[in-house]
Amino acid sequence: MLRYIGLRLALFVPTLLIASIVIFAILRVLPGDVVDVVLGGSGEVAHDPIQVERVREELGLDEPLIAQYGSWLWSVATGDFGGRSFVNRTPISSLVARQLPVTVQLAVYTMLLAAAIAIPVGIAGAVRQGRWADFLVRVFAIGGQAVPSFFLALLALLALVLLIGWSPPVIYDHVWQDPVRHVQLMVLPVVILAWGYAAYLTRMTRAGMLDVLGQDFIRTARSKGLAERIVLVRHALRNALIPVLSVAGIQVGALLGGAVVMETIFGLPGIGRGIVDAVSDRDYPVVQTYATLFVFIMLTVNLVIDVLYAVLDPRITYRD
Repeated sequence: MLRYIGLRLALFVPTLLIASIVIFAILRVLPGDVVDVVLGGSGEVAHDPIQVERVREELGLDEPLIAQYGSWLWSVATGDFGGRSFVNRTPISSLVARQLPVTVQLAVYTMLLAAAIAIPVGIAGAVRQGRWADFLVRVFAIGGQAVPSFFLALLALLALVLLIGWSPPVIYDHVWQDPVRHVQLMVLPVVILAWGYAAYLTRMTRAGMLDVLGQDFIRTARSKGLAERIVLVRHALRNALIPVLSVAGIQVGALLGGAVVMETIFGLPGIGRGIVDAVSDRDYPVVQTYATLFVFIMLTVNLVIDVLYAVLDPRITYRD
């Protein structure tokens, strides 16, 4: 297993580099120019060519593409997170330090709430297969997958304003600054994201439990007189969690994408909202750094899940 982890870590950096190159190339072929944003225009107004060249030189955009990528990559490797923003010249490291905790809190709250809902609900659906409780579980799961999160977010905001005249706070406060305002601002995006995330986990938990509950070792455990709770949790659930972990890892990408939408709608100052603003401004270094950071998170999550497979089921072995 240690050899397998070593090989995965050896592939970690090349995969991250390839992803960063793809991100860099895509940004350079998109229409629009950051120089127009810096000079205060939208590209429809002609600027002084001398002024345009001066700005491009200051931003390093007059250099060859490979030199631009190399400069950005070196700044990331040295801890500067890509240097400075092209638009407001703010160090990207300070942007990450300010915005990343918001996105991390949103993602952690969502995953904890989704797991707390999906696992017991999925177990209940499997144990009561074909009954009304199982029907409700399937409605919950299908609804969470079918209804877009942005639609729910807009509908929830509209309903709160029209029915009770309340809207979430505009100013963001961390939980250690003002817990009440923090909860008021985070509760809606967390609940909406958690429904969609929990829907996939619920279906996989239910399917995994149905498969495991029909195995011989479960019948053996019951024949020994073990309590049903012990059979379900200690024997069935542990084996059923393998596919649930797989889905949880895959859905982290969808969760990060949902965080972008939620942060934009609810005004959360996180990485998601930051990358939307940076894309609008064609702020290349910021977009490259944030998108690469998302890839880093995805690779890390998948590596952790691969390790957890062996922890949950010692029968799993890794071959080179």
